Amino acid sequence: MSKRPAHKARRRPPFFHPAMPRTRTDGWSVSRQCEFLVQLYVAGSVGIAAQRVGMTRVSAYRLRDRADGAGFAFAWDHVLTPPGTGHMARPKPDWRKVTNEELIRRAEEGLV
Repeated sequence: MSKRPAHKARRRPPFFHPAMPRTRTDGWSVSRQCEFLVQLYVAGSVGIAAQRVGMTRVSAYRLRDRADGAGFAFAWDHVLTPPGTGHMARPKPDWRKVTNEELIRRAEEGLV
């Protein structure tokens, strides 16, 4: 049985708002999040993708579940949804009751 190519089984990673990296150097940086999504596209497995970027599967799921990880979770779901299955709704930020610091952060950070 032959494997289906990644471009027929999965969608390419979209532009997304990454989860804010913590101060750790060995944590989920923005570039590591992007690389994880690429590896997820290629391999189709969360465990393999996490291993290839030097992280664990559990930490990937923790990042996905964080409050600021909605953009990362959307990109993850987008990659694993087969092409031709319909449009996926992108998460919309809630602009009500936002602190000035949060507004500045949202304005300065763009999509990756």
